[in-house]
Amino acid sequence: MKIWKIKNIFKEPITFSYMTSSSSSQGMMLQPEDICLVMAQLTAPLDAQRRRGFITIEQDYDNALNLPLGTPLKESDFVVNETIPTEEAPISKMEEAEKDAIEYIKKS
Repeated sequence: MKIWKIKNIFKEPITFSYMTSSSSSQGMMLQPEDICLVMAQLTAPLDAQRRRGFITIEQDYDNALNLPLGTPLKESDFVVNETIPTEEAPISKMEEAEKDAIEYIKKS
C-alpha cells in the first residue's frame, strides 16, 4: 500500500479529509508543523489545501517505523536517518589519542 505523508506548513490549524478505504473518508485537523500518514488517494479537500499552499504531500513515503495512519503526529517526536555532523560526531579513543600526541609533539 502506498502511503503519503501530509504536513501542515500553515501557521494555523487546517482541516481536510483523507481516504480510509476505497469508498469512505474521514476528516482530520492538523496543528501547525504536525504530520499525518494517509493512504495515497487524493480527496477534494486535501487537494484544495495543497493548492492553497497550506500542506505538503510527500508521496511514496516509506513508513519504516510503522507509524499509525490517520493520526496527527509531531515530526519532532521521531527522526529518521538523522546524521550527526562531523564536528559533533563522537571521537574514537584512537583519534583522541592521535590528537593528544600531535599536540604534545607541537609543544615540545
